[in-house]
Amino acid sequence: MANAAGPPPIKFQQLLQLTQLGINQNAIKFTNITIESDRCVVVREENKISIVNTSTRNVTPLNVTVDSAIMNPSTNVLGLRSKNNLQIFNLDMRTRMKTTEAADAVLYWRWLDSRTIAYVTAKAVYHWSMEGDAEPVKKFDIVPEERQVQIIGYDASQDNNWLFLQGIAKSSADNSIEGVLQLYNVPLNRYQPKMNAHGGCFARLNINGRDATLFCFTKKDGMSTKLFVVEVGNQENPLRIQSEITFQQQNDFIVCMVPASKFGCIYAISQQGTLFLYDIQTGRQVFSRRVSNTTMFLAVPHTETGGVVTLDRSGRVALFHVDRDNYVPYITNTVGDAKLGVTIATKYDLPGAGNIFKTRFEQLIAQGQYQQAAKLAADAPQGVLRTPETIQKFQSAPNVGGGPPADLQYYTFLLQKGPLNKAESIGLCQRILQFRPNEGKAKIEKFLKEQKLENSEELGDLL
Repeated sequence: MANAAGPPPIKFQQLLQLTQLGINQNAIKFTNITIESDRCVVVREENKISIVNTSTRNVTPLNVTVDSAIMNPSTNVLGLRSKNNLQIFNLDMRTRMKTTEAADAVLYWRWLDSRTIAYVTAKAVYHWSMEGDAEPVKKFDIVPEERQVQIIGYDASQDNNWLFLQGIAKSSADNSIEGVLQLYNVPLNRYQPKMNAHGGCFARLNINGRDATLFCFTKKDGMSTKLFVVEVGNQENPLRIQSEITFQQQNDFIVCMVPASKFGCIYAISQQGTLFLYDIQTGRQVFSRRVSNTTMFLAVPHTETGGVVTLDRSGRVALFHVDRDNYVPYITNTVGDAKLGVTIATKYDLPGAGNIFKTRFEQLIAQGQYQQAAKLAADAPQGVLRTPETIQKFQSAPNVGGGPPADLQYYTFLLQKGPLNKAESIGLCQRILQFRPNEGKAKIEKFLKEQKLENSEELGDLL
């Protein structure tokens, strides 16, 4: 079970409580609040907006009456919308930078990145660049809907080849909330059919050296709900993952998902307050827990920690992030998936799997599998096997088969990863001088110049 005993793999921190900073409780709802990054929360109240800094908890009021306000994710530039009129203001310079008039009522808008605003009307999606006098550019037309759809999300893949639009609507059958998710292929100018799906997001993942674009969403499958991770833009053996999601409350659904490349995971936030954590490449559920007793409706990535910042109906702005020291031990011991723990520790250089690597290393040495042992020692996370003892084991290994000595194979693997430490540098130079006493010094000088070796007094004595 993902929630068996053991310290959780997630750390929690309440960043602020909006009501304690003077924000009216009635203003805390999706139509009034925007969070474009982990820097600040913007609240639209009667006759003003309040910009709340999440680090300092300072509240900056602006006496303007608008329908919506969105703060640039990286600078003090504010987007203001009143009906169809969109404006961009530089708060530091106190100047209006740009303005435009949308042809139709704007249903949703956000900063797509620090230079571009995306906005959605009932008919189309537009991108509006801050640069120069650039006008809004239509990206695609929206397939008409008979029912009323509330747009709650929009994003572009990192390469801008894929776009998705996320909405919700009431089911005509039982009044439950259905997802309305549409994916658009930019190069082919083609829509995928609309899906009753929630929590759409894009993620980037390196799979065997290939940078993959993943489209993630949750969808009902019979009586259950599943997380789908689908690689897009690659026809050759694309990654396709399905994983079960079990909700604690009836009619709960995923409001938003936030991927974290730092740990190769995805945070999924449910409307009724549950946080789910999945490994993105395998779809394995690592953790789930009820973290709020009220509706959760917004979430954005937290850059520094690789976590997620959430907002719930009570006004609590919270940070959840993977505990890097406990993530791998939790997966290995509590989830009971040692293979996944080792994979994650290796790929993301995380602590917690040292004993597993040491045991496997000793097994390979005992079996005479020196090349495999050398690669394992070089790849092991946190440098747990990069010790003088490891070098000694390779130096004393018999040279069978006439290939390079075991320690030389080890140094070769290490050099592919980066500079050698002091003990490794001395060991390699001893080997070079032993094999090629004449030209060896020139080779060592070259390595030093390229900063591949750690200079030391002992190394100087060798030369």
